[in-house]
Amino acid sequence: MISEKTKEEKLKVVQTWLESFGYNFSIDQLQKLKSLELINVKRIPSELGVMDSLTYLNINYGSFDHTPKSIFNLKNLETLIITNAGITSIPPEIRKLVKLKSLVLTKNRISCVSNKLGELSDLEKLDISSNFLTSLPKSIKKLTQLTEVYLRWNLFEIFPTPLLKLAGLVSLDLSHNNIKVLDRSMSKMKSLEYLALKHNKLNRITKDVNFPDSISFLTLSNNNFDSIPDSIQKMSKLESLGMSHNHIQRVPKGIQKLVELKVLNLSENSISHISPHIGSLKQLTHLILRSNDIETLPNELTSLTELSNIDVKNNRISKLPPDFKKLENLCFIDIRETNLFKTCKDFPTLANLRILKYDS
Repeated sequence: MISEKTKEEKLKVVQTWLESFGYNFSIDQLQKLKSLELINVKRIPSELGVMDSLTYLNINYGSFDHTPKSIFNLKNLETLIITNAGITSIPPEIRKLVKLKSLVLTKNRISCVSNKLGELSDLEKLDISSNFLTSLPKSIKKLTQLTEVYLRWNLFEIFPTPLLKLAGLVSLDLSHNNIKVLDRSMSKMKSLEYLALKHNKLNRITKDVNFPDSISFLTLSNNNFDSIPDSIQKMSKLESLGMSHNHIQRVPKGIQKLVELKVLNLSENSISHISPHIGSLKQLTHLILRSNDIETLPNELTSLTELSNIDVKNNRISKLPPDFKKLENLCFIDIRETNLFKTCKDFPTLANLRILKYDS
């Protein structure tokens, strides 16, 4: 414990420092301050640690290799954001921030995370995107309150196994890494609803790998798949599937099992065949098939009465399904770079259509 006099002296140092950022706080205001945002920080005084009331600290753009130690004395801090600051690690002192709920350290140079991170028992959100991570400490598994993890734009080559123990994890983003293989224990992540794995190096998912049944949003765009994996076709609760920019050649019969699917994005592939079983996706609202090799759309597509958006730009389609006019809820259609508008003498009148994109 420090005396009130010493604390006031330290707050005066902080007061002078904050004036350089255009802030004009009284000592009384500093003692009660809960939120602080700073830009272009070159140094942080050690006296900052006496600001007991601070619960939110956001530092954007800085020039220090390590996290200033004074930050770790902010015992009531709940949200810490440090971006574009050049820090290279998450040090052991992180354990001192016992009330921390959200930790965001994006766009830095972090390559090492201390095992002490696992002592932040209240942590709910962890974002270490845009760094140089290749692994995570095993202690991550102790963060039972963690519901959101964002690790995009790092250097992971395998799925970070400590995450598999996070039974309460809801959202996970591992996009823009170098992951080639998924872990067969992924099915244990029973609370996971959002999973982003786009821009990796995946080309197949082995039969022993099953996604959690709880997932409603999945994106595997910009990988190297040549088909929609069987394990995905078993995901009965899936509402959004993104597999654009792969090498998929056909939409298989198994797609009919995705009965809750609302959004299907298969653009920028090599699809030439769409199974008639796509007509089983009764909840589908958005179908994105642009830039493929599709010549015909199955008439079963017209049974998708909830469909509001369809994009078939840049395909070889020359005619619409006979019952296309049944799609009364369509409000957006993109048929540019196809032969549809040239060959359709009477384009169907659709009452809710708001946007029709075509080549003049």
